[in-house]
Amino acid sequence: MNCQIYQSSIFAYVRDELPQEERTNLETHIASCKDCAEALQVERAIENKLSNLPLAPLPDNFNSELLGKLKQENKTSAKKGAAQFVKRYQRQLIALAACLVLAIALMPLINNMLYDDYDMAKSEESYGGGALTPPLANEMFEEPMTNNKEVNGTSRLAFDSGQADDQLVKGDALQQRKLIKRGVISIDSENYDAVFDDITALVKGVGGYIENSNVSVNKKIINSKRVDYRHCNMALRIPQSEFDSVYNHLLTLGTTKHYEQSSEDITNRYRDTVNEVANLEVREQALRKIMDKAESISDVVTVEEELSRVRGEINSLSGTLQQWDRLVDLSTIQVNLVEIIDRSQTVQPIDDTLWSRAKQAFIVNLNRLIEALENVFIGIIGILPMLIPLIIIVTIVLVVIKNRRKK
Repeated sequence: MNCQIYQSSIFAYVRDELPQEERTNLETHIASCKDCAEALQVERAIENKLSNLPLAPLPDNFNSELLGKLKQENKTSAKKGAAQFVKRYQRQLIALAACLVLAIALMPLINNMLYDDYDMAKSEESYGGGALTPPLANEMFEEPMTNNKEVNGTSRLAFDSGQADDQLVKGDALQQRKLIKRGVISIDSENYDAVFDDITALVKGVGGYIENSNVSVNKKIINSKRVDYRHCNMALRIPQSEFDSVYNHLLTLGTTKHYEQSSEDITNRYRDTVNEVANLEVREQALRKIMDKAESISDVVTVEEELSRVRGEINSLSGTLQQWDRLVDLSTIQVNLVEIIDRSQTVQPIDDTLWSRAKQAFIVNLNRLIEALENVFIGIIGILPMLIPLIIIVTIVLVVIKNRRKK
């Protein structure tokens, strides 16, 4: 039995493929076993004769044929693997495809239902449990006048390193506070057109303008009927002197659902920016004088770079001042105007008989069914670019399953 085990290892031993431990054991056994030694000599003789045989030449198209057979084998293996996978999980694949088709078909209807619920909830919400009472005055929004830097309306300028002569800047722009007033009002009204016209005339009458206006038409369900209502967002620019009167008038145009007002005091920032611009202008004049005296090219280039930087800062700060002036001179009021639908107008009077009420309920539910079917149809048409590839995939899967069953 031991000789059979050792003789089975002689082939690997002759070709130096035997591990070292097994090689040592085999050599020890051969030294004491005549049969195994003869088997080793025979194997070595065969190996020597085989190694001396000339190699037969390969056909010219051997490589291409071998490569083609390998590719064909890979394709066959892939097809078999796919077929086996489909056969093994065919029920799961059919169920998954059916779920995808059903989900895609119902998606428009679900989105429409969620949209209607959101509109109904939004139309019924209230701020603080009801309409708020407009204030008679707006003193609470004014900030107390404080000034830590201004002395008698005069500010002192310091040029760069402090070696230039001090200069004084005075002007009406720095004698008054710079306040940016803003307001927000949300109004609900059944007389949407009248309120809109009233706001437009009011703004025009005080010398302001409507900066932007955005009107959207939304839908809500009232008494089982879909009703359109309008929602307008307006940005009004009002002269600051007319801000309080316009704001208080807007509060009386309908049911005020929300309002707020704020005042931002930019006096100190405005004054500091004016002084910084003045300092930069003084520096610019000094640099121009240096430019006239510059002789070398390097000096000219250096002064020009500094002049460009200073002029850029002056332009930037001047633009900021102009923007502040516009915000101070013309205050901003954001108005959200929402049209309220009279619920009594959405219900047509009907008889109180049992038949009339049943007919009315039938018509309402029939309209809902028709609308739901329309939404499903529109949704299916809309998702055809996604649905067509899915249908092709499902068809291929079903054909493969059918062919497998026939076999």
